[in-house]
Amino acid sequence: MLSPNKSLFRLICVAMLSVFFSIDSIAQADVNRIVKADTSETAQSLYITIDYQALHLFNDSVISTLNADGDGQWNSWKDVLTNGNSPGMDVNFDSNAAYGLTNIDGTGDLTLGTITMTGFIIDGVGNATTASLNNTSGGITNTGSIAGATTIDGSGDLTMGTVTMTGFSVDADGDVVSKSLDNTSGGITNAGAISGATTVTASGTITGGTLTDGTASLSSGALSGATNIDGSGDLTMGTVTMTGFSVDADGDVVSKSLDNTSGGITNAGAISGATTVTASGTITGGTLTDGTASLSSGALSGATTVTASGAVTGGSLTDGTA
Repeated sequence: MLSPNKSLFRLICVAMLSVFFSIDSIAQADVNRIVKADTSETAQSLYITIDYQALHLFNDSVISTLNADGDGQWNSWKDVLTNGNSPGMDVNFDSNAAYGLTNIDGTGDLTLGTITMTGFIIDGVGNATTASLNNTSGGITNTGSIAGATTIDGSGDLTMGTVTMTGFSVDADGDVVSKSLDNTSGGITNAGAISGATTVTASGTITGGTLTDGTASLSSGALSGATNIDGSGDLTMGTVTMTGFSVDADGDVVSKSLDNTSGGITNAGAISGATTVTASGTITGGTLTDGTASLSSGALSGATTVTASGAVTGGSLTDGTA
């Protein structure tokens, strides 16, 4: 018959409720083995039988599930997540913090306000602080400004708005400022104007539209503004034009005066326009003439007057009559 003991009745009720709300792994057959109810043939009596061993096993199973860590708090998330247990559903911590975790593994999206780890931090707006960064072959895009870098190594193209270093800079349109320039065998092409150079040393040809030292200029083969030209080799020119001296294209020389010291004049051709010829030696020519009288091959012709202070000797002397 039904026992009047309220404590026993309460225990039976709790056991029955626990059965209905336990995990799915406990089947209905287990409940039947724990609590059995029978009626008499006249339905006047109710007989309840409890299998205490089955109840003990059932309680151990419920306790291990609802209080997996064995502390004083049952059915907490700590119990659910102990030893890899799965909550079996999405977990909403309702703005509360989860702490004490050792590893988080997942295949979906991790959505957090911030991330704080030893050597790695992401703040609330996405700023990342790392001990180091290894992107393998992923690259870095949309980086914005990189500050505090000590060394940047790469095998591809460096694309920047400007480059600023100690002693070296490249501005936004490609102007380069450098402390020195060593191009080894690379050469300089498309250089534009080079200004401020103090010394240019070259072992090959210097080629330019115009070469100048600021006074003299060499352009298209023409040298202008030169003050002095000194040389030890041959001067090859089409013509020479100077104040008081010129040489035309076929060698005609015009000079203010001519001083040949002891060199003499050879292959002179005709000398015209001379006013006075003074010589200390013999004047030799095919014909010597003053424009009226001529001396050629020993014969004097065209003379108008012969004045002599000594003897006039000849094969014959005539005045044209006698």
